[in-house]
Amino acid sequence: MERSVETGAVEWSELCALEPMVRGWLGRRCRDQSDVDDVVHDTLLRAARFRGEVTRPERRASWALSIAANVLRDRVRRRREICPGVDEFDFEQTPCVAEGGAAEGTLIIGGRAVTSGEALEWLQASLRSMRPNEAALLLDYYGGESLGAIAARMGIESKNAKCRLYRARRRLARDLEQRCEAARRANEVLR
Repeated sequence: MERSVETGAVEWSELCALEPMVRGWLGRRCRDQSDVDDVVHDTLLRAARFRGEVTRPERRASWALSIAANVLRDRVRRRREICPGVDEFDFEQTPCVAEGGAAEGTLIIGGRAVTSGEALEWLQASLRSMRPNEAALLLDYYGGESLGAIAARMGIESKNAKCRLYRARRRLARDLEQRCEAARRANEVLR
């Protein structure tokens, strides 16, 4: 194992060797490849910053996974701070509830029971309100097209397409959050 003579710290090449293991662990915990890439990147940067803390070679794998878990936890926390009670309105992962008072086919979004039809109307309205290139990017990505293929079609680098996708997802989440809040206020007025 390579070590810096002066500090005894783990070298960058050793950190990069941990990437496949970290990527595999995150693959089961992140929503998509874009999230995995972001968390792996942040994990390696954080590990590089604190590489002097691990001195025993047998502990470096668990150390890297602990850092990855913390990075993932921080991302989820930030996402919740941006949209309280909403995790980017992930309709694919939002459970339909049969128990607990909500009818089958109802989504729980922002702590409010919403019919799947109402959620679909919000999504369509939000997409119509976005710039056409952003809406097309989201539809292509969620339609199953790879980010690399989308970038090639747009004539830009993959990292630029990833950045545009991130911004479009944030914009969509904010718009959906506003629609959810407006519907909640309208229900309170009707009571």
